[in-house]
Amino acid sequence: MNINKIFLEFKSHIKDLFSDMQAVYLEKGPEPFKKPVLYALSAVVVSYLIYSSNTGTLKNNKLQLEKTIQLAGFYNEYVDLKAAMKTYSKMIPSIKEKDEFLNYLLNTTASKYGITFTNIDSQKELKVDNMYFVSKQVQFSADYDTLGNFIREIENSPVFVEVSQLSVTKKNNEIVIGRLDVSLNISTVFVERI
Repeated sequence: MNINKIFLEFKSHIKDLFSDMQAVYLEKGPEPFKKPVLYALSAVVVSYLIYSSNTGTLKNNKLQLEKTIQLAGFYNEYVDLKAAMKTYSKMIPSIKEKDEFLNYLLNTTASKYGITFTNIDSQKELKVDNMYFVSKQVQFSADYDTLGNFIREIENSPVFVEVSQLSVTKKNNEIVIGRLDVSLNISTVFVERI
C-alpha cells in the first residue's frame, strides 16, 4: 500500500466526520453533543489527575533508579568489605569478656604446658574512642621448649592476641640447666560495637 493513498483516505474520513457533525449541529443544535462532550471532558480530567499524580512518583522513581545505578557499581566492593569486617570482628574478642579474657587465655595456656606464674600484674587498659587496648604482664620460669610452645599457642589464637613485650634471663646458680626467668606482656584489643 502507498502511504500517500492511506493519508488521503484518512483525510477524507476526517472531513466527512466534521461535515456530518456540522449537519447534526445545524439540524438538532448542541443537545446531542452534550453527553459525549461531558464524558470526554470527564475522561480527560480523570486521566490528567491519574497521570499528574504519577509524575511526582515517576520523578522519584527516576532519582531512585539513578542512585541505585550509581551504588550498583560499588556493590562488589561493599560485599568484599562486609566479608572483611566479619572476618576481623571474629578476630576481636567480645567487649563483654574484657575483664576476664586475658586471664582465661593465660591460665588455660599455662596449665596446658605446666607453667606456674610467679607474679601476675593487674590488667592495664587504655581507651581510645570506642576501642580498649588491654594488656597483662606475667612472670614465670620455664625451659626453652615450654616457652616457645607457650608463646606460639598464645599468638596463634584465633582471636587477636600478641606478645607485646618479652624479657628472658637465664637463671644463675640453678641445678637444672636451661631454665629461664620470663617476663611476658600480652595485649589485645576490644571494640565497643556502634
